[in-house]
Amino acid sequence: FRAFIGSLVSLMRTSILLPLLRAMGRDGPCQPLHAEGIPIRIVWARRDHVVPLQRYGEPLYARIPQAERVVLDGIGHVPMYDDPQQIAAQILQVTQAVDAAARRAEERS
Repeated sequence: FRAFIGSLVSLMRTSILLPLLRAMGRDGPCQPLHAEGIPIRIVWARRDHVVPLQRYGEPLYARIPQAERVVLDGIGHVPMYDDPQQIAAQILQVTQAVDAAARRAEERS
């Protein structure tokens, strides 16, 4: 609980919070994204209590229906701290797949 309170206090001290909240109030939720053929992977930490999956992740998934959905167990709000190897692997899986697809496309042309 103390760690959570400490996170909230730190968040309130950041310079990004108020502009972010203003933009969210002004722009509303993100619009649906239809980007067929573009690899999109949304990775969410199941134990993120600052930006919870149910409240924020699920609506985002709904707005990007073609996205691959990955929920990481045992990881909280700062996944690159909790499990940097797993986060790097998630990123590399997507980027390597894109690179491989680009090589195959070049070979065909």
